Amino acid sequence: MEPPRYAPGFRLFPAFSIETLAAKLTQELALRRDPFVPETILITNYAQRIWLQHFIAERNGICANIRFLSPETFLNVAASEPANPTTPVFDRDALTWRVFKALCALHAPDSGTPEALRFPFREEREEDFILLARALADLFWRYQSFRPEMIAAWMRGEDPDKLPAGADFRREYARQKHLWQSLALPDEAVPALRYLRMLDKTAELETENLPPRLFVFAPTAIPRVHFEMLQKLSKHTQVLFFYHNLSSDLWTETANEKTRFRENCKRPQLAGESAWIESVPGNELLTSWGKAARMLAMRLIDDGHIYHESSNGDAPPERDSLLHCIQADIRENRETPAPDEERVPEAMKNDLKNAVSWRVHSAHSPMREMEILRDDLRDLFTRDPAMRPRDVLVMLPDVDAYAPFIHAVFDNCELPFSLADSAGSERFSGISALLALLKIAQGEFRLSEILALLD
Repeated sequence: MEPPRYAPGFRLFPAFSIETLAAKLTQELALRRDPFVPETILITNYAQRIWLQHFIAERNGICANIRFLSPETFLNVAASEPANPTTPVFDRDALTWRVFKALCALHAPDSGTPEALRFPFREEREEDFILLARALADLFWRYQSFRPEMIAAWMRGEDPDKLPAGADFRREYARQKHLWQSLALPDEAVPALRYLRMLDKTAELETENLPPRLFVFAPTAIPRVHFEMLQKLSKHTQVLFFYHNLSSDLWTETANEKTRFRENCKRPQLAGESAWIESVPGNELLTSWGKAARMLAMRLIDDGHIYHESSNGDAPPERDSLLHCIQADIRENRETPAPDEERVPEAMKNDLKNAVSWRVHSAHSPMREMEILRDDLRDLFTRDPAMRPRDVLVMLPDVDAYAPFIHAVFDNCELPFSLADSAGSERFSGISALLALLKIAQGEFRLSEILALLD
């Protein structure tokens, strides 16, 4: 039975609200022609994936037969040749150990590696090699998407056309290049080469295993090579791009971007926009937090997918609370007003007094932060009986660092919780015990470490 066919092309759905994007996605999923053919959604954030799954299930009654993949995972497979399927070489953990092995070989006393190509260490301990290997493996992983031409040049034993002139950069660049070449990876195992091969206009694209349609949900930033690959895929399958547009003025933050805006939007109704754009100082939050998203907006403008007057598919938020006022100022690219200004509504002034929608807490320790969070959640559920625990998402800079404090506060609390984006050692206690045992064997037998293992 052949899969359903959709018209190939690149369809853009921009919106300011992430809920609007999710609602539009669920509408498209509800129109699927064959429920037995899996849909594919590319999403960059694991916590956002869990939220989206719940949203789809609530709206459509079920969330089934849907593959949630990262853009790197999908595009890596899409760019692979059938004769050379994707190998696990570029799994981040596997690459870390390859880099670790190469580092140890380069720093061996009899390696003959010139001093300029050695990485600086205070003490050449195995733990330091592992930490550096993990950081370099992550860097090499990112180079596949953000610096594919440089990786291709390294594979040929060459340098890219343009390099910064700083001496410190040149030294670090030489070390990384030498280390990469010492890995001796085969060409078919390097994602950057597959990406560039796929983008080659003369290359034939394998379309047999492509999904009938492809959803890309709310990426805040996307590498240039990934965007170009999606553009090429859209000639053979339907690509639905759900664009989280923070503001219609996102690409007008600098003089050059304003010029490009005027060149790309040559429409009569926009003739009076340029003077307004030049006169608005701009919102500081949008300017500082929107740098990565601005590059994506530029690509969409350059390819003719987005225009100023139709760049958002939802209504602006009402100015009925402090949070909504901040969101509206970001969307409209306005300077944040003082509380006594005329355009600050009475509802926002009341919200400022009560701090209902927006609160800032200063705590003396992570433990105290979790206690404040617990009390605020209890207050939230008391004031809003319709609110459920699964409606709450708590974002942390480092889940693993806070995990002990989360368990200490919430394990004996009536509020259910689960940890996402934590390291594998937190999810698998056996791995944690094994790593702790290996660490103990290399050092002193401390009583606390032995008791922790027995526990």
